[in-house]
Amino acid sequence: MLLEAADDIEVIARRSNGDQAVELSRAERPDVILMDIRMPGTDGLDGHPSQIAAADALNGVKVVI
Repeated sequence: MLLEAADDIEVIARRSNGDQAVELSRAERPDVILMDIRMPGTDGLDGHPSQIAAADALNGVKVVI
């Protein structure tokens, strides 16, 4: 809600686990991905930030945990 209220930030999607976040990042290529370390199912620490960082197509996408 805080991010959506900011004038200079556009929230494009929300996902409930790390697998969905990686899938979305490949499809949408956002500037920044905000991941929770306590996401249900696969959380934000189980290798997903490194999967995003390692993907050539996602070069420059930042991950904040």
